[in-house]
This record gives sequence, C-alpha cells and structure tokens, in this order.
Amino acid sequence: MQSIVVGQKKVADAAEAAARLSWKDAAERAGARILSVPARCDGLSTSFTVRYGFIANLIVEEARFSDLVVFKPVAGDERPEFSNAINGTLSRANRPILLSPHRPRASFGEKVVIGWNGSDAAARAATAALPFLKRASSVDVLRVIDAGNAIAPADALKDYLALHGISANLCRASCGAKQSVGECLMEDATNRGDLLVMGGYGHSHLRETFLGGVTLDIVSHHNLPVFLAH
Repeated sequence: MQSIVVGQKKVADAAEAAARLSWKDAAERAGARILSVPARCDGLSTSFTVRYGFIANLIVEEARFSDLVVFKPVAGDERPEFSNAINGTLSRANRPILLSPHRPRASFGEKVVIGWNGSDAAARAATAALPFLKRASSVDVLRVIDAGNAIAPADALKDYLALHGISANLCRASCGAKQSVGECLMEDATNRGDLLVMGGYGHSHLRETFLGGVTLDIVSHHNLPVFLAH
C-alpha cells in the first residue's frame, strides 16, 4: 500500500510541475501578472491552485463561483472524467463554458454565430454571451434546417439583442444528405465566424450521451471556439 501511495505521489508531482510550466509560459505570452492568490487588480492576472480529489467534482465545485470556465480541446481518446467535468459544469454548476479550438485561430469573437433552435438552453447561451456579442463586429443567428425539425423562430432573440445595441442577421443552413445537425452547424458557423454560441445539452445530457446529439457532435469535432450554456 505504501509503495502505491508513493508512486501516485510521484505521478501527481510530475503532473503539477508540467502544469506549472505550461501555466507560466501562457501567462508570460499573454502579459498576465502572476499572483500567489487570486486578487482584484488592474489588467490581466493569473494564479495557480493545486487541489486533490476526483477531477470532475473538483472542476464543478470551482466552477460554481466562476464567470466562465475554459476547457481545452477534446481529444479522441479523452478520459471520461473530462467529459464528466464539462457535463457537470453546464448542468450542475450551471455555468457557461468556452471550448478552445484544436488549432489557434487568427481572430476570436469578431464575428459571432449563435446556433439557434429555440430551446431554453440556446436562449440561456445567447444571454450569457452578451459580453462577447457586444464587442463583435457582426452577429449571425444561424438556424439549421433538417428533415426532422421545423425552423425555429428567432424574432424575439433578434429584438432582445437589439435592445442591447446588437444588430443580428437571421441566417439559415440546410443539412446535407449525410450530415447531422451538429456537423452542419459547425461547418456553416466555421465559414461565417470565429466564435460559436449555442446551448449545451438542450435535452437531458444522459439522453444525449446514449442517443447522440448536437452538443456531443460539437464537443467532439469543433473547429472554432465554442461558448456553451445550459
């Protein structure tokens, strides 16, 4: 038992050391001020915290008092704890998340696309993303048409955005013969903008896990930053 404990401690120490190096490198490149503990200050700042426990539960616990939780790209062989953390942050902590893309992009948030299906989750995402939408040079409300769904009205969303000084364009995309809604949404959004805003797990995330769904398609195959809210 002692040898197992010692071995796990070595693994944890190595992971922490690698994370610290990555964090410091990112902070230096971003010009962020490094703090020993979180504190309000002028400009961009960052701090590093070490926690021990089940990773999904720890992330969800920390997310409860976060304005936005940023996740790295999802790999094909990703550990289940990672997807559990995404699910938990959206559905349990009820906080918005930002999925970073697999490859760096030249711009971010200049042209925003809202994936709209009329759901409560999509409405929540649009309202939560207002700080991004207000800074964007263009905002498209994109509705995907497929054989199984009627087009969702978006006039109320357009009026809401107008009250915040945001002029939105209503757009449509049609799925190809072999395309899922998620694939169609991502393809069209990638052509139109540099940030996709959409509802996460509009249905039960358990149901989407078993039956598939737009959220799972997007999380697994996103080519641009994705802002999600539940």
